Amino acid sequence: MSQIDETKKAFERMQNFDVSLLPRSGDLGQELSFSAAVEPAKRLIELYSRISLSALDDFPESELNGLENHANADYNHFKNIIDFKVQGTPNPDQVRDQYVKAIENRYAPSFQKLKDIISYSACRTTDFRLIEHEARGVFQKIEDKSEEVTRQLEQSKEQAESILEEIRKVAAEQGVSQQAIYFKEEHVFHDNEAKKWLKYTLIMACILAGISLLFVLASKWDWLSPKDNYEALQLIASKVFIYATLSYLLYLAGKNFLSHKHNAVLNKHRQNALMTFKAISDAGNTQECKEIILAQASYCMFNPQETGYIKVVSGDGRMKTFLESIPKTTVKIDS
Repeated sequence: MSQIDETKKAFERMQNFDVSLLPRSGDLGQELSFSAAVEPAKRLIELYSRISLSALDDFPESELNGLENHANADYNHFKNIIDFKVQGTPNPDQVRDQYVKAIENRYAPSFQKLKDIISYSACRTTDFRLIEHEARGVFQKIEDKSEEVTRQLEQSKEQAESILEEIRKVAAEQGVSQQAIYFKEEHVFHDNEAKKWLKYTLIMACILAGISLLFVLASKWDWLSPKDNYEALQLIASKVFIYATLSYLLYLAGKNFLSHKHNAVLNKHRQNALMTFKAISDAGNTQECKEIILAQASYCMFNPQETGYIKVVSGDGRMKTFLESIPKTTVKIDS
């Protein structure tokens, strides 16, 4: 067997040694047990385990011989414990302590002997090309992941901008709709008031009709018949005054009813116009078209309108024509 094979065998024996064989509590008992040698033995074996056997192929034969002798010396301390017998051994307690102490003392010289070999073995067994290849793979994966994250961020940004634009549109529509609530409140108020004054008008009409009937029948009663011209004049004046008062109250109630009904219809019209303004404005393709629509809508909403309850005349009594609604522009013509 060659020197390198002998050295590998000695190292392999140390690396594969079973420390459970050292205590020997079964045949020696707890008092003479070598349990104290287990931890130092594990520490020493761990030192040998750090060496790759393939790294020994690079060492010269002279170096291998020294390494083999050192490994065999360490193993002999384990073997002494395995072969220890109580019979025929004076002071077995003292011998046990010596064997345990010897294993503890072997770590320092073994470390000095093997530290350079451990370093060389670690460098030799490390595949730097593989590490570099794996590192490149990791970097590439990180780069791919960063590009994917960047794309996702760009997509999220586009989605966010789209959502923001939709929110702005909704906010604009809500802003217009929110302004329409004022016209709605006015419509509800005037509509309720119109219902009240309609009731008052009907009541006044009934009262006037009842008084008229009463005056017709009053001429049949003798105690109300005038005795002379003076009493007749007083009766006529009283009837005229009562008729005038009741007629004026009826006219006032009817006028208030018509005014409130007119305002209710007008504010309902303005509410509908403002609610539909956004859709009509969006239909304009150019800014000029939108300005025309805005002018017409404003004129339609805020100028007096005919409702059928009150006749309204505004200015010349006509709507602006299309040509009048076109924004004024300055056109330069080269002369």
